[in-house]
Amino acid sequence: MKSFDKNVSNQMKALAMIFLLVHHLWAESRIGMYDAAFIGTGGDLVAISKFCKLCVGIFMFISGYGLMTTYLRGTFKLQNRLKKIMFPFWFIIVLTIPLLLYMDSFSTVEVVKNAFLLSNSINGAWWFMQTYVLFVLLFPLFAKTFQKRIIFIPLMTVALVALQPLGVLTRPHSEDLHYVFHYFPLLYIGMYAKKINLFERLQATSMLCKIFITVVLLVSRLALGWSILNAGIIIVIILWGMQMQDMLHAKAKDVLNFLGRMSMNMWLIHMFFIQYGYHSCNPFIDLIWLYVESLITAYIVSLMYDKIYNFFGNMHNYMLTK
Repeated sequence: MKSFDKNVSNQMKALAMIFLLVHHLWAESRIGMYDAAFIGTGGDLVAISKFCKLCVGIFMFISGYGLMTTYLRGTFKLQNRLKKIMFPFWFIIVLTIPLLLYMDSFSTVEVVKNAFLLSNSINGAWWFMQTYVLFVLLFPLFAKTFQKRIIFIPLMTVALVALQPLGVLTRPHSEDLHYVFHYFPLLYIGMYAKKINLFERLQATSMLCKIFITVVLLVSRLALGWSILNAGIIIVIILWGMQMQDMLHAKAKDVLNFLGRMSMNMWLIHMFFIQYGYHSCNPFIDLIWLYVESLITAYIVSLMYDKIYNFFGNMHNYMLTK
């Protein structure tokens, strides 16, 4: 039976990364920079951009599912998880900050605040790092809530009903609290999906049942307009992504897996290209160019990071044997 494994996870990240680039590049504030021939479609592009905000929810849902998977296996280690998140982030800061200090007027204090996630003034997309690291730090506590129904049921109810509206209310006063309130429910639903083996259960149903579930979830989101129901759209995307695995050629899976592995580095660097890079007059060519330059840079950064990380790891092991 097909499962929500690493292959599907990477494919979903690859898809979410395209959504992310569309969401940031075709934002309403940037549509005006394109040629007049595309202004007529500007409203459509902005609408597509707003829909593609779903990308953050996909990443959060998958993160919750993945964290819960390691927790249930007994392999979750907070220190290792934080190293996996922060070391590549710091490496990108070391590579980019000298250039940014030259091109822009960032102070050393501001650089340090960004490095320790106290600010995202250098790169607006780094708000995700602030929120995600907080969730990882609190994850062991979140996971333990599933052991007590007296805790889990009220928490899930509050998460589904109240937290996203609360996030809207707090946004004028605190962007950080807004993101925490808005995206915690999606992380928590992802955790719960793994806890109850949701996708294995869905895969065991008939094709007619899958279609019915898909229609109900999509119609509910469109009819009601509640953003919490984005979780339903994400579940549908993953479900049909699993369903398509037999149709994907092995080479296609390899490419998508690679793109998924590059997604985090692309997230961390793509805003630099939007802010400082070249832009064409055509939003579609611009999107392709942004994707290519972000991917190539992310790959180079990944190669450099892996070589340096392995070098120091080997040195450490060598010193231990002396």
